[in-house]
Amino acid sequence: RTPLYRASMNGHVDIVKLLLEKGADVNAADRDGQTPLYRAFANRHVDIVKLLLEK
Repeated sequence: RTPLYRASMNGHVDIVKLLLEKGADVNAADRDGQTPLYRAFANRHVDIVKLLLEK
């Protein structure tokens, strides 16, 4: 799991913003096929979902 995946899953908006600015891959999936967007959505982190959808 990538740093973006973990930050998205745990609701760390500022970290997600930083990672996206640095070029983190928003489509990188874990071994189960789950992406940062999926984890943010599943954990109801709406602000992060919006950020990821903009990328």
